[in-house]
Amino acid sequence: MSRLKIGLWCLLAATGMAALWAIAATATHRPLGWMALLTALDVIAMLGLLRLAPDATRAGLAGASTALSIVLAWWFIAASQMAPMLGLHPLQSLLRIGPHLVLSLSVASFDRFDLALAAASIALATAWGSGFTVRKRRGGA
Repeated sequence: MSRLKIGLWCLLAATGMAALWAIAATATHRPLGWMALLTALDVIAMLGLLRLAPDATRAGLAGASTALSIVLAWWFIAASQMAPMLGLHPLQSLLRIGPHLVLSLSVASFDRFDLALAAASIALATAWGSGFTVRKRRGGA
């Protein structure tokens, strides 16, 4: 499979999970930081379906796609929070707010546990992408 197709699939997976996360967060009025872990699982499953061998390239794609999804989800959530105040539809608000406002709203919305989950999900996706597995010890104990 070509690099362009793999890149497009990664972009599609990141955008799709970000949209699902933002919809769920908007519906529940909660940031749902645990969705970052689901995003990592989705990215790893998608890369597995593309039959990429576990190596540094796959690890980089997994980590980058997960990070992109988290950033996009936080942007969508911030846009959904700002849309009523600006009298806009959330998609219109998405294009009008800048990164500084997104960062300010994200700091106000997400607590340290959510940030830790986001960091852990990027690390987890990168580790799984590189082929890291947990091996069981043989014998007793």
